[in-house]
Amino acid sequence: ASSNLARFDGVEYGEHTKPDPPFKGAISDLYALTRTKHLGAEVKRRILLGTYALTAAAFDNYFLQAQRLRKLIRDDFERVFTASNYLSKISEQQMSSPSSPSSSSLSESNTVSKTTPSKNEQTVDFLLHPSAIRTAPALDDPSSSNSLDSYVQDILTVPASLAGLPAVSLPAGYGEDGWPIGISLVGQWGGDHRLLRISKEIEGCLGDR
Repeated sequence: ASSNLARFDGVEYGEHTKPDPPFKGAISDLYALTRTKHLGAEVKRRILLGTYALTAAAFDNYFLQAQRLRKLIRDDFERVFTASNYLSKISEQQMSSPSSPSSSSLSESNTVSKTTPSKNEQTVDFLLHPSAIRTAPALDDPSSSNSLDSYVQDILTVPASLAGLPAVSLPAGYGEDGWPIGISLVGQWGGDHRLLRISKEIEGCLGDR
């Protein structure tokens, strides 16, 4: 999220804010001026958190821990999907290769497991689940200003993204409060074409709900 949001600098992406003349600051000051005016508090918070997590001081405590968690999430998906994730096998081979520049630091930290997760007795081709835990809150809803509630609202979309799996969200009618709801379909890595084909079938079954 930090990398995606950071592109809104007012030069290449996003609305540009002209500084008051005469402007004698650096280009970073121009970025700060634009982002201060046009980005909301939650967007600024995510940019700062993401940038800090990639700094050298936070690398071991945050980045490597996140890599461990990402591997566990990918293994969970691997156990339930009928098809295998061949990208994971390639990544494990690269990590175990002595020529890999990051293999030593990652292996020393036990970040990547060399074992392939075993399949469950019952596997599936796709996973279907709600896109969010609730409908979109109103602007004056107290939860809108609570950052923790905002993160929890996104929790169902995060696992597929962390595992690098294809996923699509489809409209699925309206909730009791009249706001639209969505469902997400998640497939195995490399199954993008099948995912889109099944999504089209589901969309046709739901119709104009």
